[in-house]
Amino acid sequence: MTDQIEGQRRIEGHGGIHALTVARAHGVEAMFTLSGAHVFPMYDAAVNADPPTRLLDVRHEQTAAFAAEATGKLTRTPGLAVLTAGPGVTNGVSALAQASFSGAPMVVIGGRSPDNRWGQGALQEFDHVALVENVTRYAVTAHSAGEIAQCTEDVFTAASSPHRGPAFLDVPLDHFFDSAAVDAPTRKPNGGAEPDPDDLTRIVDQLAGATHPLLILGSDVWADGAEVAARRIVEDLGIPTLTNGMGRGVLPGGHPLLVTKVRSAALNNADLVIVVGSANSSNSVRLVEVALDAGARASYRVDRASEIDPAWLADVTTVGVTSGASVPEILVRDVLEALAAAGYDTVEEVRTATEDLMFSLPRELWADLKAAGQAPPRPERGGRQTLAVEQF
Repeated sequence: MTDQIEGQRRIEGHGGIHALTVARAHGVEAMFTLSGAHVFPMYDAAVNADPPTRLLDVRHEQTAAFAAEATGKLTRTPGLAVLTAGPGVTNGVSALAQASFSGAPMVVIGGRSPDNRWGQGALQEFDHVALVENVTRYAVTAHSAGEIAQCTEDVFTAASSPHRGPAFLDVPLDHFFDSAAVDAPTRKPNGGAEPDPDDLTRIVDQLAGATHPLLILGSDVWADGAEVAARRIVEDLGIPTLTNGMGRGVLPGGHPLLVTKVRSAALNNADLVIVVGSANSSNSVRLVEVALDAGARASYRVDRASEIDPAWLADVTTVGVTSGASVPEILVRDVLEALAAAGYDTVEEVRTATEDLMFSLPRELWADLKAAGQAPPRPERGGRQTLAVEQF
């Protein structure tokens, strides 16, 4: 099912009108910005819209971008920051990175030096996409006025589709001020995929046989408006639950089934962990990068064993598996079982490094550990304790 944007078949006018028309169709009600000439068409479109779009002109682009990130978290609708070219966009990168880590839906539309002067040192000429593509779900440049509406549709769809996050579009100055008439982009459903009936049956069967099940509720539970259904299943089935990201608050503090204060014990003792609405952590992304840097031919990040593409294993003799510290062991076991079924059934644990971590224990923690008879030997100076940490 697709819907024409706001019932419109055509969008006409300068590039700012095209971008804002699409943004409003995605629920945008406010634009966070710091005035810059490269993005003037966005302001013109905002004040002449019916009704006008609210403009919040701040004193630093970082503020505009973080306001958009917060808007995405709180409203479940992508927040919009409009930043001028060059330093304007770079000032917003920290918020893009934060939204990438937190799964907050947000869009940054940036100005860009004109295409017809590119490479000649025009004002604030800078290739933003190359900078932001590693911290966004999608980043693109519209190279004509006629592309702006579709590119805007694409970045908003990327930002608001599970697992959510930031997306970026920049528009060269000449194209932003150009006029065009185009067919309005079609809207595609951006909710999550329908659950596989076989997966649901498997979960029900495993729940029935589990002695110590654990449920983890993540940000997409909130983002998809499933918080009431999530609380109902927790309470109806009586499953101990952890929450993370924007999933925090689905169960109120003090709820008898919220086991945050005994998180480690809950994870270590669980014989079934069900993760709902949560992607693998940023640590897992980093592990992919480490594997590539170490000489791996290819490296992939998956949220579950079913995402392993058999094509990845073609002509591969050895497969390495690693995970972030917060990944439940049962997910790792599922990956190992899937690899065993593909012929990789010999598992060897490899120790890659041993590190010493130095840190200061807070005075209160020393007191608690001492009272419990668990305090490690106190060092001679500085209140610093050395622990050997093995990395695998």
